Amino acid sequence: MGGLPHIKSKKLRAQAVTTDKPSKYLPDVREKLENQGFEIIPGSSDESRAFTAAEVEKFGKLTVEGNITKE
Repeated sequence: MGGLPHIKSKKLRAQAVTTDKPSKYLPDVREKLENQGFEIIPGSSDESRAFTAAEVEKFGKLTVEGNITKE
């Protein structure tokens, strides 16, 4: 891991890990997010993009149908 020395020296703050197993050197981002009420759903980046696009479309329609405007 090329950034590990910078993380250990606190010059760089790790935000996440892209491996299946947590790193003993990096914070448990998943646990922090779950404690904040986020639901972690495993999947590929393509699945994530598809999910996000579907959510944007769904809530976009609700906004139009409900005549919701910003205040």
